[in-house]
Amino acid sequence: MVVEETNDLKQIFFDEYEGFADKRFKNIDSSSLFIIDDRTRKDENAKKQLFGTFCQMLAEIVDRHTVKIILRGEVPTSPDVAKWFEGHGATQARGDA
Repeated sequence: MVVEETNDLKQIFFDEYEGFADKRFKNIDSSSLFIIDDRTRKDENAKKQLFGTFCQMLAEIVDRHTVKIILRGEVPTSPDVAKWFEGHGATQARGDA
């Protein structure tokens, strides 16, 4: 599949992940952030908030060539994870992205 425009890539993610991370947004121009982890209701507490031990995975469509992967929450910090980051040219940043 050839992605000619950023909105084409956004539409692919929108269809695959059943909408944006913020479900209030429906217009493809309104957002670029998608939840891509495998969360289920079992990952939520009684207040429907994710448990603190859950590693959230999000994808942000930057442009038609770039997808930024964001990990939040309890991100694994083992040597193997650090090695994967290094091997893929990824960077780790602390704080809200």
